[in-house]
Amino acid sequence: MELLSLLAFGNDGWGDELLRGLSVTLLLAVATAPCAFILSFLIAWAKRARNPVLRGFGHGYTTIFRSLPELLTIVIIYYQLQSLLDFVVHLVAPSARISINAFGAGVIALTLVFSALGSEVVRAAYQA
Repeated sequence: MELLSLLAFGNDGWGDELLRGLSVTLLLAVATAPCAFILSFLIAWAKRARNPVLRGFGHGYTTIFRSLPELLTIVIIYYQLQSLLDFVVHLVAPSARISINAFGAGVIALTLVFSALGSEVVRAAYQA
């Protein structure tokens, strides 16, 4: 019975935090799915292209993003991409700063991972 009391809302339980986490997860899924869907088709097309550079890019993309754990991809995007963008913006406008919020980094990272997985599904469907 004590474990069920942890699902209570308010100061006594974690119910409100869990509900907030569920809403963020659903928003992340809704934002990521269309981008990953479109990118999946583009990567699958690149993997079937006659151009060896495009084909190499497609195979490299899927190899990298299928190999990396999703959490590591999120951390790399959140910290390193933000640092890289800040460096590039600083070269153009020294007083300007740029930052990526956690939700945006999550959308970018999960789009990259899910599009790599989806491109394999689309490629297999093309071959069938």
